[in-house]
Amino acid sequence: MLKPETRQFGSIGAGSGHVSPAHERRPENVVPMINIVFLLLLYFMIAGNLHIDLEVMPPSSAASNLPPPVILQIAITAAGKVQFHGQTIAIAQIELELAREFKDQVVQISADGQTDAILVAQAVGALSKVGVKQIILLTLQRI
Repeated sequence: MLKPETRQFGSIGAGSGHVSPAHERRPENVVPMINIVFLLLLYFMIAGNLHIDLEVMPPSSAASNLPPPVILQIAITAAGKVQFHGQTIAIAQIELELAREFKDQVVQISADGQTDAILVAQAVGALSKVGVKQIILLTLQRI
């Protein structure tokens, strides 16, 4: 029969302090736990209802919106004629007769592509002297 002193089972030694390689402390394997966490995440993403029905009412504004400004149109033809409201006018008339109509307005100048650039520059200069708020310049393509 064996004596009690000779029965040593690895880590529970009688003062030996020796630990067998089979019972050494190894780091825990966390891969199965990570797999379960990702599976739960996928399950809740697919099975869960993430769509929330909310009715959003935009706030009402106390201020009234101003309508867009009226755009006055001036056309300059290839022959160099300046037209306003279907009538041919001289560039000097823009400054003299139409000053009250153009003041603080948005004016669109439609110029033919073959129009002399000096006429367009004179019309822009006359409108700026009158006090036009904004000038929009359109040109038609040369053919």
